[in-house]
Amino acid sequence: MDEQWGTRFNKQNHYTRENRPPLKSIPIMERFDDFDKDCVEALNEILRITDCEIVVSSDWRSWATIEEMKEYYLSQGIIKGPIDFTPFAFVGEISSLAKEARQQNAVLECVRAFEIKKWLEQNQVSSWVAIDDMNLGMGSWGLSNFVHCLEHNGLSNPEITKELLSFLTEKVLQ
Repeated sequence: MDEQWGTRFNKQNHYTRENRPPLKSIPIMERFDDFDKDCVEALNEILRITDCEIVVSSDWRSWATIEEMKEYYLSQGIIKGPIDFTPFAFVGEISSLAKEARQQNAVLECVRAFEIKKWLEQNQVSSWVAIDDMNLGMGSWGLSNFVHCLEHNGLSNPEITKELLSFLTEKVLQ
């Protein structure tokens, strides 16, 4: 069970509404929720087996530099930090997909999937997997290499880890 969600609010409780600075100026260790230790262990195992890299597409990329994010990942026990953030999409870039996404009540998912595809195209990656608690695999805009990871079980679920490894190792094993 993910009991780490919201821990950032406890870390920031010494700020009052009147004295709370902008989020980007709060120390990095207070900006984000703590990572679940079982999920960190599972991610580290995936990193050891595949030597893959981490690219962040979550909204956390709005609140830290890549250097700060690396620092935070390492402080949470992950053996390597992210190498990059996905680029932000502009409304005009996804306008052709927006109608279908609106019909599915999935505009945020569509935008996130588009941003990941944009990063992949810019970086010419052949072996990859996206993992998210939002469903990024639906519709014509969805991602093919996607693992839907619900909040309540996360990476600590052995089936999720197995599915992730299948995407990351299939090219290596061929």
